[in-house]
Amino acid sequence: MNFDLITDGVEIDENDNVVDTLITTPCRAELTDGVLIVYIIFEDGTETRRVLQPHKFVAGVATPWESLEEGVAWFKEAHDHKGA
Repeated sequence: MNFDLITDGVEIDENDNVVDTLITTPCRAELTDGVLIVYIIFEDGTETRRVLQPHKFVAGVATPWESLEEGVAWFKEAHDHKGA
């Protein structure tokens, strides 16, 4: 599943001022044998693994992922995703 992670960032404008901006990072996730794997996708199409998470924690107990969508929602929340 491909998705975008949108996070707060800063950049320098044409007048050398620091301005707040949103950074969009393309990602890909898969759920393989119950393990959530999230990759960051670079502009040239290459990827690097960002997360390898075998389970979620519910009340401190390791619990299997219910779906890929659940894992992506957890990843977005854990990385302070801005947006839907």
